[in-house]
Amino acid sequence: MIQNLDFWNKLLVYVSNLGPPPTPEHVVLNQLWASAGAKKDELANGGFYMPVGDLSTSKLDKVAKSENLATDLWSYTENALKDF
Repeated sequence: MIQNLDFWNKLLVYVSNLGPPPTPEHVVLNQLWASAGAKKDELANGGFYMPVGDLSTSKLDKVAKSENLATDLWSYTENALKDF
């Protein structure tokens, strides 16, 4: 997931992961908030949220915001799941 990052960003990822791993309870907080705790008007379709419930779409790079890649991923997923 980090192979395309520059050296300094990779270093930041590695250094920030030196501590204890997050607990499962902490990891699911954002998903629980989005699925059960948030009101519909608090959610942005396709939004990227940092824990817990902090809309952070502005932090995404151009690749993550690419409409073409999103369309390609959607098509790929539909094709991969067509037999199910």
